[in-house]
Amino acid sequence: MDQELVLYEFVALLVRISFWRANPFHGIHKLANKFLPLPDCLVQVLDEVVLPNAKRDDSALFREKLASDKKLQGALESYDAKLRQWWGVHTQSMYLREGERKVQFQQWQDLLKNRDDPGQNIVGNWEVHQESEITGDERCRTRHRCSLSLPQAKIAFMNSQSLDQMSAGVATDSDAMTTLDYDEFKECIARVAIGKYKLVKAMDEAAAIQGFCANLLHEANEEEVMFKATLIKAKRFDWRREAKPMEGEKLADLESGSRYGDVRSCRTSTTSRCGRRACTTACRSTTRSSPRASSGTRARSQRTRPRTPSRCPWASSRTLSRTAASRPRPSTST
Repeated sequence: MDQELVLYEFVALLVRISFWRANPFHGIHKLANKFLPLPDCLVQVLDEVVLPNAKRDDSALFREKLASDKKLQGALESYDAKLRQWWGVHTQSMYLREGERKVQFQQWQDLLKNRDDPGQNIVGNWEVHQESEITGDERCRTRHRCSLSLPQAKIAFMNSQSLDQMSAGVATDSDAMTTLDYDEFKECIARVAIGKYKLVKAMDEAAAIQGFCANLLHEANEEEVMFKATLIKAKRFDWRREAKPMEGEKLADLESGSRYGDVRSCRTSTTSRCGRRACTTACRSTTRSSPRASSGTRARSQRTRPRTPSRCPWASSRTLSRTAASRPRPSTST
């Protein structure tokens, strides 16, 4: 006894359900008040129950969208080399037996549900918290979830095949309706990926395809994929490159560093005599004191710090040693 229904068995099941639904007391003469014969009861079930609630077959529409969308094609092409290598490894046994490389229906289920290592399962439910580079961000309360079931993977496998390959009756493991070639396999990956990450609003369909390819190749797990796609990033402000004059401020005042205190931009060449790049320490040592500093501060700095030579302080080790030796040690007397 099998646990599956082919097409003609499913039609027979609908006929039986429709008859007993319309005539629940058939055969009991005391309770049977009204009799609705076939095919009227079947038409009633199809019009009232089956067709309004039936899921439409959008396999052809999805196939056209996948072929015309450049973004989805680019996501598949970015993993094409790795997928071909993976394809060659898992279809080697099929190639030795049948002479062609295809993925079988049962093999596809076993690949998604790794019974040897449950931690590597691609089917299941996952959940992550929203992360942010901003400390105290209130948006971190959000939770992101993704899920994939084995029936969803089976439906994606069947929808990735063309209609001329589908037939009624019992099929073997190597028939066209139970196997996928490489092009059909990529379409199946796209279907499963979009269905798996459809609840993550921050991920578009292309990002979902790339994320599922990373799961299939064991490059990243589901939590890492969702974390990378939903992370709130904070762009750092580089005042040396992105600072602009405020309203009523001159560019010279901005370059002089009056807004940022003693830190000033070096107006000389970016490379010193010794060949090293000019740094903030060299700029501070070679420029004059801030005009906003008091006279007492300038006098104190002149007593405790020797005069910086005019040449680059990084030019030679002798200059550094002389500068360090001539610097007076702070007094410990009170």
